[in-house]
Amino acid sequence: MGGIFGYVIGMPRRPLTGATARRPRPTPLPRARDTLSAVARYEGPEFPVFVRVGQADGRIYVDLGGSAVEIWAGGWRVVERPPVRFWRPQGMLPLPHPAPGTDEDLAWIAQTFRLTAEDRHLLEGVLVSWLRPEPPYFILQVTGEPGSGKSTLSRCAVALLDPKTTPLRGAPREERELMIRARRSWLVALSNLSGVPGWLSDALCRLASGEGSAPRLYRNTLVFLAPDRTRIQDLDEAVRRYLAWESVLHDREALNLTPHQVRQAEQQKQSSDLTVKARLPETFCWLLVPVQPDPTAEVTWQQIRLQGNQGLAERASNRLLRDELLVTAFGGLRLRDELDRMPLWRGDHVAVRQLLEDFARYVYLPRLKNPSVLVGAVADGVALRTWEQDGFAYADSYDERAGRYRGLRAGQHVPLSAEAPAGLVVRPGVARRQLDEGTRQKSEEAPGKAGPGGAAGGTVTTDATAGTGAGTETPGDLRVVFRRFPGSVVLDPLRAGADAGRVQQEVIAHLAGLPGAQVRLTLEIEATVPEGVPERVVRVVTENCRTLKFTSHGFESE
Repeated sequence: MGGIFGYVIGMPRRPLTGATARRPRPTPLPRARDTLSAVARYEGPEFPVFVRVGQADGRIYVDLGGSAVEIWAGGWRVVERPPVRFWRPQGMLPLPHPAPGTDEDLAWIAQTFRLTAEDRHLLEGVLVSWLRPEPPYFILQVTGEPGSGKSTLSRCAVALLDPKTTPLRGAPREERELMIRARRSWLVALSNLSGVPGWLSDALCRLASGEGSAPRLYRNTLVFLAPDRTRIQDLDEAVRRYLAWESVLHDREALNLTPHQVRQAEQQKQSSDLTVKARLPETFCWLLVPVQPDPTAEVTWQQIRLQGNQGLAERASNRLLRDELLVTAFGGLRLRDELDRMPLWRGDHVAVRQLLEDFARYVYLPRLKNPSVLVGAVADGVALRTWEQDGFAYADSYDERAGRYRGLRAGQHVPLSAEAPAGLVVRPGVARRQLDEGTRQKSEEAPGKAGPGGAAGGTVTTDATAGTGAGTETPGDLRVVFRRFPGSVVLDPLRAGADAGRVQQEVIAHLAGLPGAQVRLTLEIEATVPEGVPERVVRVVTENCRTLKFTSHGFESE
């Protein structure tokens, strides 16, 4: 709360008489101001605040400086108490009350500045579009010879919608200055620009599209498709040709086209449309992916040339999956590695929501398809039998006063929601100490019913003091030792290389890296062709199998 709030608290507007004659002492005033400020901030209702143009219940409201104009699909009216809140920064001037008119109300502008009919319609359309409360917005560029009235026309446009004491300003020195101007007014008008530098052009585009200047937070959720420089001209020509024929069909009556000419124009438009669709994937053939090996390294761009006949998004997704630049399956063991490698722990635990923020924000972490992938990894890491060595524990919350985790669980399945992720991922060592303590306390209360120590890896474990319900507890010296792992998986024949790569990274690499481990892999192929295999394919496959040293292979008639 600012100075006005303090003025209201400290200086009553009317004389103090009768029951209000006792003025509060100076000392309690700051305390009362802070208390009321906190109540207003955190307990009072919140309302969106608009500058000049706002919206509510599907209607648009234009601030006149006291009252407002209410606009809806069927008309407009002036209301004294609009349902929206307006902020009127210093320098903003009131708008006059509008009066019903005709389409000729802006004719004097066209006459004064000698606008063509096309320019007049363009100006009227832009002015109406600026009454929209949400982006995107048009950027109006006024050009002309010196002394032709460019600045005066700009002042008139500002005065019609957003009058202010300083309607025109010079070019900003930096992007921050431009954003400050935009925050304090509805229209930003720049005058006497001999040129527009690249940074200002980009900033104006972001402002018009509603992006603003805030830094992008979730950078690890983005990849980019870029056009090839040598093919962009061909695409530009195809788009121009398509728009030209579309314009011809739009103005068919004004051009007085015959039915035969209309059919020819439609055929040309259809042909141009097919050309554009064919050239789009040919032009946008570069995939730009931000990569960062570790937090201390610089973010670099990996350029990947896309190939194939699929759509743009499908081609990009397939290549990202093949190169492990997009992860759709994330195991608990790999999540534990990331937690320890960075590290991502916040003390002895980390919130699941915080992990979602980290993986979406930091480029040096694996790029996940969606939050469900990470939530599944958390559930998988908690459910591991070897959670102490390869996973972690899960808790509903942490009681700071008692120094204990509520609802602590490990070695069991924990249902988690990707739409509303909650809970904490807990370090296994810290979880083990609390579980052992809980088991020890329970054994002291009921001797002979439980052995010393807590539940070990390989069993379902739960915190008995958390009131979470069931769980199987076994003595701490009973541990399950796993010595063999058999597994099989079905691969997609159209993307066997990508699937096999993920299996190698998610499963085989962890097994082969264990001391003394002997990992044996076999690949079984079974193909059924109802129409029969051509002789050429039989010859090629047989020769390739010999070259690759298949232990057994051959074609069968049945």
